[in-house]
Amino acid sequence: MDIAAQSFNLYATTTGKTGKKTRGKIGETSFREVRVLSDDAGKQTSVVTNLSSEKAGGVAVCAALFQRWANQENVFKYQKQEYELDALLEYNQGGKSEDERRDEERIPADIDHPNPAYAKLTKKIKDLAQKQTQLLAKYGLAVEKQAGSDGAEGIDAEQLAKVIEEIRGSRHGRELTQISAQLEPLRARRANCQPREEAAPAGYVRLRSGIRQIVDAVKMSAYDLENELFEMLGAHYPNRDKEGRKLIVSAMCSGGELRLEKGKIVIKLEAQSSPKRTRAIDAICQTLNRRQAIFPGTDLRIEFDTQRAV
Repeated sequence: MDIAAQSFNLYATTTGKTGKKTRGKIGETSFREVRVLSDDAGKQTSVVTNLSSEKAGGVAVCAALFQRWANQENVFKYQKQEYELDALLEYNQGGKSEDERRDEERIPADIDHPNPAYAKLTKKIKDLAQKQTQLLAKYGLAVEKQAGSDGAEGIDAEQLAKVIEEIRGSRHGRELTQISAQLEPLRARRANCQPREEAAPAGYVRLRSGIRQIVDAVKMSAYDLENELFEMLGAHYPNRDKEGRKLIVSAMCSGGELRLEKGKIVIKLEAQSSPKRTRAIDAICQTLNRRQAIFPGTDLRIEFDTQRAV
């Protein structure tokens, strides 16, 4: 179902140096909704787009978006595994003083984070409550086993009271009493504790974002280059879709030799684990050589080669 486009106002929120937020209109745009009904249980997926129906029909919009979802998920998963994208790069240390670092990397006043004290109390309460539930279950089974039942008339009241008193004085009963006594003050303390707190007053500072941006940019560039090498394999490696990236990584980690010749730098890689893999890497080398790449800062041409398997 393709729902007609509607016009919406666009707003932007900015935060000043004092932490005060201001909101203002920056323009208008139109969106339309495409709903896709699935075959199972009548579920539907809603897709919102700013493309007009003249530019792209409902089927084209959904097909492009669903395909992009799978591609994006696989790309980011691969980059996190192989390139450690968004990994921790440094701790809050450096040549600058603590005051200078805080001035440069102060966290805005509107950013909060989970309160560690609240989370710690919640974990203690959860652990004790779980243990209390287990003991109560044992308590009930013991009552049912020892008091017995005489059918429709139920459990005898005097016998039940006697059994409960015996269990209460047992090890499990004393442990249950202790847990109940611990839970009450913990819950009272958590009630007076906020689930989240502002990050800046709590003493947290933001790590330098510039270094992360540079490193992530280098990692993304390396991934783009890997994609280009992957495409170069083409028909040279029949099993490219399944093993192509592994082959490229293996070639990058291969040993070899680097020598300087007249007018060029020669990079010669060792043979791969099989002649078929070596021929595929050699085909990439020949493709790169046709680009006549120059080593930065010199007039030397870069030439790639592979050691042929004997």
